[in-house]
Amino acid sequence: MSDSLRMVLGDDEFLVDRRAGEIFKPWKEEAVDEYSVEIVDGRAQTVDEAVTAVTRFAESAQTDSLFGGGAKTVWLRNLTFLGDGRLGQSAGAKQEVERLQELLKGMAGSESKILISGAPVDRRRSFYKWVSTQTGFEGIDAKKAGAAAFQQVVEDECKSAGVTLSRMALEVLRAKLNGEIRMAVEEIRKLITALPEGKKEITEKQVAEEVPEFGEPEFFEAADKFFRGNLGDALEALRRHFFNQKEGRPLLSNLMNRNRLMIQARVLSDSGMLKASGRRVDAASLKEAAAWAEPWYGDTSKKTPVNVFAQNPFYLGNLAEAARRIPLRRLFDFQTAFVDTFREMVNRPNDHEAVFRELAVRCLAPTPKRR
Repeated sequence: MSDSLRMVLGDDEFLVDRRAGEIFKPWKEEAVDEYSVEIVDGRAQTVDEAVTAVTRFAESAQTDSLFGGGAKTVWLRNLTFLGDGRLGQSAGAKQEVERLQELLKGMAGSESKILISGAPVDRRRSFYKWVSTQTGFEGIDAKKAGAAAFQQVVEDECKSAGVTLSRMALEVLRAKLNGEIRMAVEEIRKLITALPEGKKEITEKQVAEEVPEFGEPEFFEAADKFFRGNLGDALEALRRHFFNQKEGRPLLSNLMNRNRLMIQARVLSDSGMLKASGRRVDAASLKEAAAWAEPWYGDTSKKTPVNVFAQNPFYLGNLAEAARRIPLRRLFDFQTAFVDTFREMVNRPNDHEAVFRELAVRCLAPTPKRR
């Protein structure tokens, strides 16, 4: 491949598209005219759509510009049939990938500028093995990069806006979003917009107060207030939640999952196996506890909402701190109450707000002192 033929493939659609966009932007600016620039959508859910994407790309790359001048700038964007999913494994999709490979081989030395991007990709396939040996190829491995990729994207967003982010704020952001980079970009932009006039630093406090847990934007506040134990605050949060929401199952699922993690964190902390390091769980102690628990848990590295060993150390530290404020027996009582609440929701499908208010009173109302 030459500088005019580039490939960006990887395991994270957002990062791949971001990097490909960085390559394409100057190409587009250097193009002869807007008619010589084309972006072909590579997304496909069926073999027919994969055939259409490759065919459209072939037509765009091999056809001269509308107003003459053979050089074109073409981006085959967001290929989705290079992975090991159902479509990627189908014979028809594999055939289209082979056709794409032959097209690319024939474009070497062309005057046109060609860019291919896609995710996810199966690195075991012959296509990837061939592409990865070519000049102009870039592979993105978000899993391997881990926290470094998250940090780089966040810092780039802050730098472009002329603001900074404290180290602790970055840690809190990553914990809340579970390392999800696309969400990080959206949340950072919101935080930048919300900065008071004259302020140039995003603080830990701002992140903690304004960024919801990843996947929990609609019910994070209600769950958070519940586990803080103040009945009045919890009831007010429930009122706000059900102002726009009628369905209570997602909130109940969050409460149950969080409570399960808190029970595990509390037991491990009380046993001395899980140690705190500042506001986060000590990573070494978490690893040792995971090794100890593997005979009962199975794969302790598998990320699930209730696997305590696969949680971010900072997020788990916050849960452990909250769990320390609540007696272990009470956490077990909460779980029983959540099960009863589910049954009540089934019996009262149009009255979920009242069901949750009853749950809050039952769990959080002060217990009368015995005389």
